[in-house]
Amino acid sequence: MRGKRVGFSLTEIGEMLDLYDRNDNQVGQLTTTLDQCRHKISLLTRQQRDLEATVAELTEYCQTITDLLKERNVKIARG
Repeated sequence: MRGKRVGFSLTEIGEMLDLYDRNDNQVGQLTTTLDQCRHKISLLTRQQRDLEATVAELTEYCQTITDLLKERNVKIARG
């Protein structure tokens, strides 16, 4: 359930679980899971930066529109 909660697909979770039964003291499962976690962190970090940039751009755009409407003496609702 933890894997699903942090965004791993069922296929990825299955691949990690398939390594559980190997006789390598779970080293294969643990290293694979570590690699997948690091990859997921990298992906999420990039997405977070993209989202922050998008929010900043939209916020700036909203301010520009608000300023233009104020110049035209249009009352705008806050939201």
